[in-house]
Amino acid sequence: MRVWLEVPDARAAAKELGGAAFEVFTGWTVEIADPWGNVIGLTDYVKQPRLSRLATGETGEA
Repeated sequence: MRVWLEVPDARAAAKELGGAAFEVFTGWTVEIADPWGNVIGLTDYVKQPRLSRLATGETGEA
């Protein structure tokens, strides 16, 4: 299973988690695996902020 979540700064998240961020079209991403092999991605939109859910107010909260 793989899930990606938007964060304000993926490079800061990578540093805190001990991972390595890599550059993508929209900004930066880091992926980590949990003990069961599920991949969790943390991505930001620093290069394309207009595409960010954070910028548009879409938080996913009900």
